[in-house]
Amino acid sequence: LNEFCFSAKALLDNLKLQEGNVVLAKLYFDAKDSLGDIGFHCSINSEKDSILYFGGNDIGQFYQSDKSLTFAATQIYIGSEFKYWLKQKSKINFFVWNRAGKTFKIRNFEIKVIDHWPERWDWWK
Repeated sequence: LNEFCFSAKALLDNLKLQEGNVVLAKLYFDAKDSLGDIGFHCSINSEKDSILYFGGNDIGQFYQSDKSLTFAATQIYIGSEFKYWLKQKSKINFFVWNRAGKTFKIRNFEIKVIDHWPERWDWWK
């Protein structure tokens, strides 16, 4: 019932990311009602907790009344700002923004780091 009922945070430094990676988060859930006006978002926050990046999708954009939606996803591309974020000792945060106050059950949560072109790192070795 809380507006921010779920969040998962990690220091960017601990994720072994490289510029050009994508961080993808999936949230699996059960819901009886339409989940309009509920978002699954990610943010990058500095050590001082100021927001350096914010993005994500509203789950309701993908919900259809004749089908049950079982997961939502959000992602962030790790681009040229990455070194700046590391200097700020930043954290990545994935969270549900339950603006509508709906009730649903989270079954599972998963984070993946995707390196879509791993061979490029060998060029500089």
